[in-house]
Amino acid sequence: FLFNRAGERIYQPFEDQTYVMMDPGSPGWRAFFLERVRDSQSDPNWGGVFLDNLEVTFAFRELHGQFPIAYADEANYLGASQEMLEYLRREYFQPNQRPLFANIAARKDDANWMAYITNLDGAMHEGWAVDWPNRFRPAAEWETQMMLAEETQAAGKFIILVSQGTQADVELQRFAYASYLLVNNGQAAFRYANSANYREIWFYSNYYSDLGPPLGPRYLDGVVWRRDFVRGSVMVNPETHEASIIAEKK
Repeated sequence: FLFNRAGERIYQPFEDQTYVMMDPGSPGWRAFFLERVRDSQSDPNWGGVFLDNLEVTFAFRELHGQFPIAYADEANYLGASQEMLEYLRREYFQPNQRPLFANIAARKDDANWMAYITNLDGAMHEGWAVDWPNRFRPAAEWETQMMLAEETQAAGKFIILVSQGTQADVELQRFAYASYLLVNNGQAAFRYANSANYREIWFYSNYYSDLGPPLGPRYLDGVVWRRDFVRGSVMVNPETHEASIIAEKK
């Protein structure tokens, strides 16, 4: 178990449940978790594991005022988490060719994103391209997240991009989805949703736009980013938040 500085087990409340936090540096916990992985993956209906959540800083611990006594700082905590991932990858996922994904949570920024995914096949970015509840991000921050999605795919990793908003905000959905189309190089998935409504599936007409494959990467045209496709084009202006997805009519 993960203990706080008072010697008490650390719990994580979430909605109507309470989770007991475990120590990623514990050999016993690693072996127990691996045993559960083997058990679950013996079911042919499962094809891999998605870790929800993988904490990489003390952000959630700070929120609840419960700091792990076993770790002097965030770097040591992250190191233990990475060692556990490396252990799981070495002992099971790599030799069995099973993917290991994670929701990388408690990030304070995206500066170390590429280091976080070292021992993963893919990861989820749960606040990508747009900002909840403020809708749009500053253009420079938007561009940083765009490059993050491109770098992740270029490194051979898969990235799940989740943009948060309300179902009726079609302007925000269009902006987020167009942003995704600018950077999807075959190793990315997209969802526009709200964490309070994850059990729902929201469909939008632009999801059915038949653009065909891209003709190349995105490119800058003044302050507007564009990408050309076999049967259409996509445009995003991160300054004015205009976006368009144009598919040729059949």
